[in-house]
Amino acid sequence: MRPLRLHLPVHPSTPGEVRRQLWRWLEVLRWPREDAEDLLLAVDEAVSNAVEHAYNGPIPARTHRDGLGVELCVSDTTTTDDTHRVVVSVTDHGWWKPRAVSPGSRGRGLQMMRALTHCLEVTATGSGTRVKMISRAVQVNRRRAADAAKRLGEAGTLLLLASWMPNYH
Repeated sequence: MRPLRLHLPVHPSTPGEVRRQLWRWLEVLRWPREDAEDLLLAVDEAVSNAVEHAYNGPIPARTHRDGLGVELCVSDTTTTDDTHRVVVSVTDHGWWKPRAVSPGSRGRGLQMMRALTHCLEVTATGSGTRVKMISRAVQVNRRRAADAAKRLGEAGTLLLLASWMPNYH
């Protein structure tokens, strides 16, 4: 399956747009609903953090074309034990907002993302922050995968065959 790549502006509507597009992408894979909901919640938190915290102060009326924005890349991998995982990267080009001395009920986003995924890495540099998440493994359903490949046409069939013959190059 082709990776999902989005470059979106810093705007309150961005998390909702990411949820809609990621949900459709996971539906094509026939990702199990409960696992999809967990992944959507974790990704929503990462994107919401980028929108809210990456660009300290008022959000300029500029988009990713000006170097501001949120980038999302999602890809599907098949592991050696015939399970699938989704790898998600959420990247912004802002800077860390200082943590509030008394965050109250806030400040639990990273804990939540860790609880909802198999692996979470956060890399903050002077040029932005990248959150990389790897989903929990889900069992591959060959029939489900074949249906998805049929919907994707010839490219989907080739991807399906490649996943069934991992040692064939």
